[in-house]
Amino acid sequence: MSLFAISVLATAACSTPSSEETKEYTPPEELCSTRVDSQSFESVFPAGKELEIETQIPYDSAHDTPATHNCVATVDGIQAFSLSSIPATRAAGLEEYISERGYIFDIDDSVPARASGYDVIAWQSVAIGFSPCTASELDSSGVGFMIHLGAENELNDIDALVEALGSYMDGRISQIDPKHCTFS
Repeated sequence: MSLFAISVLATAACSTPSSEETKEYTPPEELCSTRVDSQSFESVFPAGKELEIETQIPYDSAHDTPATHNCVATVDGIQAFSLSSIPATRAAGLEEYISERGYIFDIDDSVPARASGYDVIAWQSVAIGFSPCTASELDSSGVGFMIHLGAENELNDIDALVEALGSYMDGRISQIDPKHCTFS
């Protein structure tokens, strides 16, 4: 009986995550000045103690919320991921947006997906989505969105990455001033 108890204790000790493998912070419901579904980001946030978020939104002179947005989340000083939304000038779709931005990703190695009704292309550490503008006073053809994991943050769940991007897209699209881009 004592051999069984030792075996169970040893198994429990092996399966209990150490403090290095747990999140000691709470993922926020507002991420990068954008309301998101925190559960959709749960697997994107790595284990660690301290979360820091740096957001850059270049408001225009009227303080309208533009389409351009950049944000970096770090955990314990290591980049966990970055989020961005950048308007397109000519692209009418996702692959055209990737080309217009000059991103060097092999489309053949990507996984096509849908997130919150948007077309998305994903790889192991990057997901990119695109939503066309139905109108824009600034001649934007659409807005592209990206989540990019840091080199130290491995995530082998492409579906989780796509879900996080979809949540970010929902939040950012609701913030963008219509003169920058009106979405359907």
